[in-house]
This record gives sequence, structure tokens and C-alpha cells, in this order.
Amino acid sequence: MPSEREYEQVLQKEPGNHDAFVALRKSYRESGRFDKLVTLYETRAQAIDDQAKAAELFYLAAEVRLDHLSDVAGAEADLAHAVNRDASHRKAAKRLKDIYREQGRTAEHLTLLEMEAAAVAQAQDQARLSELKTETEQASGPEIQRIARAVANPALRGTITAANLKTVEQTRKIFVILGEYQIACRLYELELAVATDPKRRANLMFRLGRMLAEKVGDLQQAAQKLSDVVRLYPRDDKALEALASVFANPKWTGADGAERAAGLYCQIGRRRQEAGDVDNAVAALRKALAAVPGHPEASTLMEKVLTAAGRQADLDRFLRERASAAPSPDEKIKVLFKRAQLARTSLNDMAEAIRIYQEIVAIEPPGGPASQELAAIYIERQDFRKL
Repeated sequence: MPSEREYEQVLQKEPGNHDAFVALRKSYRESGRFDKLVTLYETRAQAIDDQAKAAELFYLAAEVRLDHLSDVAGAEADLAHAVNRDASHRKAAKRLKDIYREQGRTAEHLTLLEMEAAAVAQAQDQARLSELKTETEQASGPEIQRIARAVANPALRGTITAANLKTVEQTRKIFVILGEYQIACRLYELELAVATDPKRRANLMFRLGRMLAEKVGDLQQAAQKLSDVVRLYPRDDKALEALASVFANPKWTGADGAERAAGLYCQIGRRRQEAGDVDNAVAALRKALAAVPGHPEASTLMEKVLTAAGRQADLDRFLRERASAAPSPDEKIKVLFKRAQLARTSLNDMAEAIRIYQEIVAIEPPGGPASQELAAIYIERQDFRKL
């Protein structure tokens, strides 16, 4: 059987060697050489690819440092490595949180809780998510309550520090991960009550507005927040689009929601066209037309955008859609004439133009413009049988 020295030499050449690790672990434990045991755990953790096993080894190294070497700083480093390798390692996370709690390091404590929450949310462990909610409330609740009292008292507002605001932000992020959107919205409001920088305020209102709309379902409050952003930054397309989506929501109960949504989408479409972003201009205008089918401004602008971009096939498809959804025969005839002209000129498809004129003849008064166009085409082609 190899000696301890020989096993150590094996590990120097092959840090992941299992037999050498097991033998040396037994030897170091029995002889109480805990410094070497720590090094053994850490070396093997760094040498293996299995993240969960590496996390367990770093955790064991931290336990030895705490229980036998009184090395809190070293243990903290090992525990941090463990959690970085596997954020769901509960024992490592608990030990590390204990250190942060005892030392009053709220920011690090909340950072760790955020990492845990992300890992647990991905696993959909509802019981653990509930536990993390309680832990988060215990970790930051007292400080947030002090901040709320300071916000409510003008004489105390000056006592709110950047570190306090960081606590609110970190806590809000955790509650978002946990799906506690009502709580997260209240924390957004608390941040807004303190924020003074216009861009920071606009960003907070935008994110709050989206959360109210998409997660909480409070469309009226969402519209108010997003409208405030648009008033501050009228050319913020993200805020405009978010506001438009609120107005377009089928559950919107306010007046003229669909019309307001279409108008906003038209603004976005026009700006994107001016910026040369044809694809996104078309996407915005399609949303306008989904909100209000046949919306005059959106329809006209869509034709303009596609024509200017030379996308004749796309324009033809759009006109076909408009014709099929036309609210009246007169409107349908008007759109079909545009299609026929497009087929004759840009698409150079006379057969399709004739087919479209024939479709118009079926719905226009006898001897109407489409009949005259067909007659002119047949005469030009000397196809007198069709006259």
C-alpha cells in the first residue's frame, strides 16, 4: 500500500485522483491535521468538473475551518466558492448567510438570497420559495420599514443613504424572482419616493408600469406610470410601446383604448421609418392594425413604408389583406384598384391585374372603371372575343 507521502505526490501530478484523495482524507482526519485536510478538500474541488460535488467539497473545507481552525475569513471564501458552484447547496448558503447576518452585512446577505432565489425558482420548489420569502423579509424588513418612515417624514429624508436604497433595490429584485409582484411594486414606489435623478425616475416608472400591466394586471395604474414616462421623454419608444400595449389589452376598461393604442403604434412606426428601420416600422404598424383593423393612418403609413422600401410583394400581400377585410364594397374597390395598378407596374404581372379587374367588375356598377380598364387591355391585346 502506498505511503502518505506517495499519495501526496500522486495528487500533485493528478489532483483528481480518487484513491489518493480517500486515503489522505482518512489519514489527515485521524491525525487531526486539519490544515492539510482543508487543502485536500479545496484542491479536489478545483480539480473536478461536477459542480455539485465541488460545492460539497468547498463546504466541507469551510466546516473544518470553522470547527477546528477558527478561520472565519477562510471559511467565508470557501462557502462563497461552494455557492458559486451550486447556488442550491442549502447547507453552504445557510452557513454563509449566518456569517453575513452576524456581521451585519445586509448587502452580501441579500446578494446570496438573490442567487438562491434564482436557483430555486428555476427548480420550481414552492416550499423553498416560501422559505426564501420569509428569510428576505427578516433580512431587510426592519431596514425597509425605517426607510419608509423616513420617506413619510420630511425631517428624516436626509438620513436615507445610498446603502439604504441599495437594500430596497436588492429586496425588490428578490421578490420579483419569487413572483411576489405586489410587494415588488410597493418597493418600486418606495424607490420612486426617494429618487431625484430624472432618468432614474423614468426608468423606475417604466419598469413599475410594465410590472403593473404584465404581472399585477392593474392596467389603470400601469397606464398612469407609463404616461408619466412618456411626458418626461416623449421620444422613448419603449415607453410608448408599453403604453400602447396597455391600451390595446382586451381587459382595458378606459375610454378609446384601441384607438389610443393604434395612434401610439403609428407614432412608433413613423419614427422607425424615419430611422430607416423598416422591419420594426412594419411590426409597429401591424400592431396598430391589430388594435383597430383598417385604421386609416396605419394603413396609409404601411403603404408608404413598404413602397419607399421597394417591398412590392409585401405591399401586395398587405393590400390583399386590406381588400379581404374591407368594411364596404367601395373601400374594397379602392384597395383592389391599388393592387391592380401595382400588378401592372411594379410586379409586371398583367395576368394578375386582369384577374383583379375582373373581381372589381363583379361588385362595381355596370360599365364602371374596372370594366373600362379591362376593355382597354383587351383592345390593346386584340382579344376582341372578351369585349
